[in-house]
Amino acid sequence: MTVKLYVGHLALHVTQAQIAELFSQVGQVTDPFLATNRYTGKSNGFAFINLESEGDARDAVARFNGYVLDGVPLTVHILVASEKASIKKILPPSPAETASQN
Repeated sequence: MTVKLYVGHLALHVTQAQIAELFSQVGQVTDPFLATNRYTGKSNGFAFINLESEGDARDAVARFNGYVLDGVPLTVHILVASEKASIKKILPPSPAETASQN
């Protein structure tokens, strides 16, 4: 089962091939996608990649989150599908929720 990763804070001159080559160090990369502006063709500064296994994805996050590529530290997250097909962020409980549980 493939796992999709979000790769953010890319320098605007980084290519899709560079991203695929970088992440191939931890596993088999499939379907790399560099988001670009449809009118100018320039990078939007983020990408999505698929890795073949969850273990590879966790290794990629541990290894490349904060990794400096062309002078810019990357942000790497595993995407989790939700009911609305968007990124699901796991937030810590609020202080009110924590107090009501005690």
